[in-house]
Amino acid sequence: MNIQHSENIAWRIIDGQAYIVTVNDSKLHLLNEIGTRIWQLIERKIDFENLVKKLLSEYDVESEKLRADLKEFIEELKTKGLIKIEDNK
Repeated sequence: MNIQHSENIAWRIIDGQAYIVTVNDSKLHLLNEIGTRIWQLIERKIDFENLVKKLLSEYDVESEKLRADLKEFIEELKTKGLIKIEDNK
């Protein structure tokens, strides 16, 4: 699956934290340090497996734990309308 930012958002990073506003409802979403790093990595379309590899190279975490947590986080971002996901073809 390919992941990237939704078109209907505005965002900025301030003091290492991503502030994201959904244009439709003007809701503000804040991400912690790791969430912000993931947000930066998905600014351009990225495949889930490449995202996992990049994060494994940057953080000391077990692969299975990272995959599970990342899937949950990605689903949360999708539910909030912050990202879009495309199936790999």
